[in-house]
Amino acid sequence: MKKLLFAMLLAGFAFGAAAQDGRAIKQRKTQKEIIEKVMNSRNETVRDQSYSQQADSIANIDVWSKMCYKYEMDWKGRVHSEIQYQEFEDFPMQATEKAVMDYETSEALPNLYGFYWQNGEWTEGWKEIYTFDENGDAVLWQQLDKQTTDSVWWNVTYYNEMTYDENHNMLTNTAYMFDMWGMSGYFTEGKEVYEYDENNFVTAMESWYFDSYEVNDWVLSSRTEYVRMPNGDYSEYTSYSYYTGEPVISDKIVKDFNEQGAIEVYHYFNNVDSKGLVETQRYTATFLEDGLTVSEYLVEDYWMNEVLEPYIKAVYSYDANGNRETVDNFRWNDSLSVWEETTLMTWEYDNAVAAGEVLGHDYVWNRFGCSPMYSPLEMTIPVYNRWNRYSYETEDGATVCEAFYINWNSVSENEIELENLNVRGLEGMIRYEGEAANIGVFDMAGRCVATRANVMNCDINLNAGAYVVRVGERATKVVVR
Repeated sequence: MKKLLFAMLLAGFAFGAAAQDGRAIKQRKTQKEIIEKVMNSRNETVRDQSYSQQADSIANIDVWSKMCYKYEMDWKGRVHSEIQYQEFEDFPMQATEKAVMDYETSEALPNLYGFYWQNGEWTEGWKEIYTFDENGDAVLWQQLDKQTTDSVWWNVTYYNEMTYDENHNMLTNTAYMFDMWGMSGYFTEGKEVYEYDENNFVTAMESWYFDSYEVNDWVLSSRTEYVRMPNGDYSEYTSYSYYTGEPVISDKIVKDFNEQGAIEVYHYFNNVDSKGLVETQRYTATFLEDGLTVSEYLVEDYWMNEVLEPYIKAVYSYDANGNRETVDNFRWNDSLSVWEETTLMTWEYDNAVAAGEVLGHDYVWNRFGCSPMYSPLEMTIPVYNRWNRYSYETEDGATVCEAFYINWNSVSENEIELENLNVRGLEGMIRYEGEAANIGVFDMAGRCVATRANVMNCDINLNAGAYVVRVGERATKVVVR
């Protein structure tokens, strides 16, 4: 489960996220993405590769555990690996797991390799692999676990098969699971079937399960129909269940938008026995003057007294740079008719560093800084970048996350993307022969030991040892004898 969750958290990575819209992630254009781009643009500069800092690690400490997550980025600012460290009761902080992303086949859907720390070294334990057809569409996803008996072999524990139309829209996504009891090899977990309009937006999604006992065939279990807007987001959807054989509306969502296109009211209807569709929850957002930055949202709930009443609310504050500074969460005390504070979340920032000068901040900051108020509106509110410290306190205790940086002007062996750059290690020197470029040489401790500006061919005298040579925005490793 942890492995799958990590994969789904990667930006643009999980097929589970793609399946919600039934299309490859690189084609999706949702309201959430539009709003995030607008809101984050206030803090970002053009990514010209002139980074000064890199996200190094996040320390996460709560009443139950002490953990640290170290990140290694490649030269394009993508997360190359995440290493998890954990402190146990009888042992100091030590490495436990590592996940490595391989973007060689696909940048949108990288392969994922998982390792466990065993006997003082990393041992590969699982991997998630995509297979693409000649059109570049992912037609197969497999999760494999390493098995060790008399020999080492890889067992496919889960896999998904996908089909597409001529516009690269996903038509079906069928999931299979390994039968651990050894009765039938693999059995189907379910199938999703998609329909599209002339703009290639999903208009309907059906869920099927395979009945191997009575009909030995696929059986329709639910269908969701969408009303799409010009930008592809849906203004409402209606979900039907087929467990009785006939379609019965199970729930419905209707969204109201403000002039800027942000969700202002989110109506959730549920089929309540003999009463039919009843609005059981309503989420209402209040915005700042820009119409996109949320200052407060209110959740009203139906279940207690069978009428919409206040349930929870969140109040947001921002610093002078537009960074989210606090989220104050409240729960309505019905007996006293007052709001009671439940959780205060706080972010602190180093505003001396521009967001565009930090490499790899998007995924790392948002993974740990997201508010645990799981609501439809919260999904449209990104956490701002570059926080140094994020904390919140509940009745169970406090949780504190701290971010650490390293200077991007240094390089370590694990943070490079090795390429053939016409650089050779010779006796007492390295030699570069190629087009005019800026050259930087770093030792294995990450220290810069030599630079050359705009040179085509050059020799750089060095002591014997291993070095990382940066040519423009690329790097390679050489050994000087």
